Amino acid sequence: MNIKHYIKYFLYAIALALPFSCQTYQETLVRVAESDKPISQQQYFSNPNLVALKTNGKKESYISRIDRVLSLNNGTVISDITGNKVLLFDKTGRFIASTANLIGKGKNEYVHINDCALDASRQRIIVSCDRPYQLMIFDSNLKLLECVETGTYYSEITTDNKFLYAFCVLEDNKSYELRRYDKDNLAGEYVVLKSFDEGIVGVRGFGKLLCGNDDHIYFSMPFDNNIYKIKDGKIDDTYTIDFSKNWFSYEKSKNLYGSRFIDANLDNKWIIQNIHATDSVIFFNTNKGPFYKVNKNARCGESYEYFEDGFIPYSSSWFIPYSGKKDKIVMAIPAEAISNYLKECKKNNKEIDPLIKGLSLTDTLSNPVLQFLEFKK
Repeated sequence: MNIKHYIKYFLYAIALALPFSCQTYQETLVRVAESDKPISQQQYFSNPNLVALKTNGKKESYISRIDRVLSLNNGTVISDITGNKVLLFDKTGRFIASTANLIGKGKNEYVHINDCALDASRQRIIVSCDRPYQLMIFDSNLKLLECVETGTYYSEITTDNKFLYAFCVLEDNKSYELRRYDKDNLAGEYVVLKSFDEGIVGVRGFGKLLCGNDDHIYFSMPFDNNIYKIKDGKIDDTYTIDFSKNWFSYEKSKNLYGSRFIDANLDNKWIIQNIHATDSVIFFNTNKGPFYKVNKNARCGESYEYFEDGFIPYSSSWFIPYSGKKDKIVMAIPAEAISNYLKECKKNNKEIDPLIKGLSLTDTLSNPVLQFLEFKK
């Protein structure tokens, strides 16, 4: 081979290598199996703590649905999109305040909210509004500090020490971007960390795609079977979840909309949501009932129907998106489940579970009870 051919092939080899050498994060293929068996709650979690979210008789203190939970130093914040408000409770579950009095069309008011995030370093709450497009910044007592007009629809948000991350649905309603904004310039320029254009119009999940905060942020995109980890303002790791034949076919579904897509994919997974992770495992929900646990190191996982061997006589397979301490996970226990359990204990003269007894419930429970659990080391 003469020198010209050698140089040609050398440059060609470099060109082939460039896309891979420029890649700044590790991609891991994780295969998951389907099962209908339970998993032990106490095998993976410890130190359960129950918090009954009490009401004060006023409408603003009642929760319609918990979409996200934030932990402040002085209390717990609940995002209730159905109820169109954010609520603040103290550490014991006593209601403190809500944003319901800010609903309106005037200055420093909102028509509708769609998410909230914890700015842990400043102990602030950032609320995203989709009518109008704005961010509302609150202190730790839920007092409004400022409103920032964005001019852009942020579907979901979270933060770390330096940045705000926003999941955005673009105008065609089937393309998405994960954007990074500087916390000191929330309406300024942004960096697109990830884009995805193989969505389905008129279809969304019931959970959250952008989960965690600070040094433990994970996210996914609708109709994308990848889980991404964010670290220091960039994507650090990617876990491609291989659901085998249980993941939907984009080619067969791309021309379907709304209910037509749902009807055609009743038995398929098409979204990853409510992601909770440690250094070794990842738990998440999909659009189907069972939840999944993935072992990062073994690169495999499995679905589970429910938790057995729980700390209390109630089990849920739905994870509540949570921002707070890295080692915690949150589940919500419906008020009706607690009330029925207490009635059963009274009727059958049974001893009340110590954790539930410790709530000292003296009146009819209306709001859910939060169950905080810690990942075992």
